[in-house]
Amino acid sequence: FVVLQVETRDTLNNIALKFDTTPNELVQLNKLFSRAVCPGQVLYVPDPDHISSLGSSPSLSPISPLSPTSSEADLEKVTVCWHSCTH
Repeated sequence: FVVLQVETRDTLNNIALKFDTTPNELVQLNKLFSRAVCPGQVLYVPDPDHISSLGSSPSLSPISPLSPTSSEADLEKVTVCWHSCTH
C-alpha cells in the first residue's frame, strides 16, 4: 500500500477506480466512518505497481510508500481529518 493525499475534486469512488479497488475496500482499509473524504485527507490505497500490470496508470500521485512504523500515525491523521471535515 501507499499513502495518498486527497485532492480538491477527489471522491472515494474516483480514487477507488484509479487504484483498481472499491470504495468499500478503501473504507475498511482506512477505518473510515463514511464514504466522504476531504481535501488534504490522507488515505491508504493499493500500490500502483500492482495495477500497472492491468495497463492503467493512476493519475493521482502517492505521497510515499507505507512504512510499518508510520501506520498508526497515518491512521490518526485520517481520523483527525475526518472529524475536521465533518464538524
